[in-house]
Amino acid sequence: FFLIDNERTKKFHSLPARLRLKNLVQINMHRAAAVTATDRMRFFKKYRIENGMSRDQQKILIKKILRKTNQRLTS
Repeated sequence: FFLIDNERTKKFHSLPARLRLKNLVQINMHRAAAVTATDRMRFFKKYRIENGMSRDQQKILIKKILRKTNQRLTS
């Protein structure tokens, strides 16, 4: 069972960076046993490729995602 929250759904021509980060943090917070750290890295690698990001940009983004995820999980 999955719940999809469509609150304040908007269509953007280009997703703002803050909302992109928020969405990626929400994905990262999903802690199902079937989703391993390797699976998460595969997802981010594919995400990087699809969005034309360099490996350095990916590393920066992952650090931001992890920092925000940890902040949300500890509050």
